Amino acid sequence: MSFIPLDQLRSSSSDSSKAISLQPSAFSSSRRLPPWFKVKAKTGPDYLDIKQTMDRLKLHTICEEARCPNRWECWNARTATFLILGDICTRRCHYCSVETGRPPAIDQEEPRRVAEAVQVLGLRHAVITSVNRDELEDGGAAIFAETIRQTRQLSPGCTIEVLIPDFEGNETALAMVCAEMPEILNHNIETVRRLFPAIRPQGKYQRSIELLGKAKQLGMRTKSGLILGMGETMDEAREVMRDLRSVGCDIMTIGQYLQPTRQHLPVARFYDPSEFAMLKEEGMALGFTHVESGPLVRSSYHAEQQVAPEGRYASAMSHNNVVIISAHPDDMEIGMGGTVAKLVESMAVITSVVVTNGGRSSNPFALTEQRMAEVRREEALRAAGVLGVKDVIFYDEPDAADEVNTTAVKQRLVEIARSPPTDRGLYAG
Repeated sequence: MSFIPLDQLRSSSSDSSKAISLQPSAFSSSRRLPPWFKVKAKTGPDYLDIKQTMDRLKLHTICEEARCPNRWECWNARTATFLILGDICTRRCHYCSVETGRPPAIDQEEPRRVAEAVQVLGLRHAVITSVNRDELEDGGAAIFAETIRQTRQLSPGCTIEVLIPDFEGNETALAMVCAEMPEILNHNIETVRRLFPAIRPQGKYQRSIELLGKAKQLGMRTKSGLILGMGETMDEAREVMRDLRSVGCDIMTIGQYLQPTRQHLPVARFYDPSEFAMLKEEGMALGFTHVESGPLVRSSYHAEQQVAPEGRYASAMSHNNVVIISAHPDDMEIGMGGTVAKLVESMAVITSVVVTNGGRSSNPFALTEQRMAEVRREEALRAAGVLGVKDVIFYDEPDAADEVNTTAVKQRLVEIARSPPTDRGLYAG
């Protein structure tokens, strides 16, 4: 394997589009695929619509670049995973078929084209991922954030999942993406701790675990994926599951590794479907809210089913006609949202209200904190329209025990109960 040194990646070059040429490895997998890997390649009208839209807008999908075996099923169901920041990766993981090399300049129009594709295709759930761009100071986080913003503007009812790289541990870059409040933030661990240095030489196992933990602290619903069949043991796979749960990871995908080309890592073992079923059962017992586990499962497989039925308003709670929506998934239990929920349980409120955390958060970065507050307000107003809500109360959350703030919200609820519906955008706290 050959790699471009990082200092070269961060320097200018007239030959920036040339990809690395890799020498074939001495190993290849000659074994036949088990019978459960038979996939029907059917190109129906929905498949062709997605293909033509992507070609017309000059967009990439990880479905094609990673040679996903499910792309016929997913595209015929009008689901696809957008690949942003180009199609050339600065890293060379030994299981991945995405091309490695020196990427071209950032396409600033790409977020707009992704948003247009989501709108044209009428997607209800969009998954956005990227190649690694280690030569960029923010790893491409700004383009992720802009893509989410543009998609929200054109398709406000579409839920969004982002599958991000590790940003080399850059917390500011992570916070920039989290500030746009995607419904799901995914970062794939891919393999077990022991194999990580050999299989993902430019990544770090613990850095990936910590990134998921920090994303959780920033209010994200988190997700990660594990690939089996690269030389790990079942006990090591279980260790990964425990490590993910230790940082509060909500969703996990587990699938079988398939060798993309003879130049890639050979398959060490094919797991039986019953073993995937067992791991799913064990994962749910550990506390994951959703585990997608099977030989053909990939990170975005059935992704739309991993969003709660209420979609983007999954954290909504209803108490006697009072609808409370919190931007933070844990806020209903431990934060101001839970406090307000308890306050209104016994109140005969005759109108609908959205109460959302529109102020401070645990985010340590001031600019990102301000953006998160803006997104929460935008989210509440969108929710109000979808749910037919008459009033919106924004509250600040300096801490969960702020009696002054709690009293202000309660007083406003009482006022609403005694008066006709008022304009949206009322503030308490």
